[in-house]
Amino acid sequence: MIGKLKGMIDTLLEDHVILDVQGVGYLVACSGRLLSKSSPSQPLSLWIETIFSQENLRLFGFETLEEKEWFKRLQLVQGVGAKAALNILSALSIPELENALATGDQTAIRRAEGVGPKLATRIVTELKDKGSLNNTLTPSIPDDDAILALVNLGYKRGEAIDALKKVRKDQGDQASLNTLLPAALQLLSKGSSL
Repeated sequence: MIGKLKGMIDTLLEDHVILDVQGVGYLVACSGRLLSKSSPSQPLSLWIETIFSQENLRLFGFETLEEKEWFKRLQLVQGVGAKAALNILSALSIPELENALATGDQTAIRRAEGVGPKLATRIVTELKDKGSLNNTLTPSIPDDDAILALVNLGYKRGEAIDALKKVRKDQGDQASLNTLLPAALQLLSKGSSL
């Protein structure tokens, strides 16, 4: 799995960059915020989130780990996929996003392309108490990653959350992603009653 890429910008596209890393061109989806301040032949270092689907493998790039973690956190909201999450991060800086969630400002969230009133309401409702990544996200990042991985493997979000709760209860708060994910997969594959 790719965690970080560092290279030179070869080509800027509408919502992607081709990053030349020692002669290999990686196609990486990036926020409009990042693309607007980038130019060809400029060095660029990106934190990478890899998303697998049945059709393909996609790379998403972020300037900071905080932005990457918000990208993943946004996708935990039902109806928010990778594209919508990236659109939100294109429309709002991290401080603006955190402020909008803290104050319940749905109008700010709706500035993102493709985010209507219902989805904005759901995002604000589900993420309102999440606050800053520095304060509240760190303990649950393995859970978030596990849920996203299970959803990407075809399980329903509700099933993934229920399985994770059961596994977390059995294994405790200190369990890592490497422990949680296989246990949740085993539980789901057995069709065990959660």
